[in-house]
Amino acid sequence: MDYSNSNKSHVTVLDPCFSVSGPLVYGERWEGDGDLNYYLRLNSTPNSQVEVKNLQRWSQAQNTANFLEETMPDDQGGLPAPCLDPNGSPCKGISMTFVGALVYDNNHGWKEIHPAYSQSGGASGSTCNHLYVTGCQPSTA
Repeated sequence: MDYSNSNKSHVTVLDPCFSVSGPLVYGERWEGDGDLNYYLRLNSTPNSQVEVKNLQRWSQAQNTANFLEETMPDDQGGLPAPCLDPNGSPCKGISMTFVGALVYDNNHGWKEIHPAYSQSGGASGSTCNHLYVTGCQPSTA
């Protein structure tokens, strides 16, 4: 991923290979860029209390999510079936693991994974490697 691209210059890469695991609180397809946004409730979040409050200003966080992962449109075709419902929204309440670039979103004021390199978990327990797979060994929250 080229973060010098003007479409992604709003983020600062903190860790190119990071892993998070937790239950999904809410999922949506963001109409502006087509990303699937996964709001997660992690036991241990890399976000500070201020950053969590910034995220929880969004109704999608439902006052419980403390982390956001975004799956880009190029990667969505490879998602395991249990992670998409007929309306194209991610499943809710299932435990998921995401590996990707940990970035600071300068526009919104929180840390998130964007983009994800891999996703695993859900009802099937299957793993999906996305377009930007790097073979990285992730650090974790």
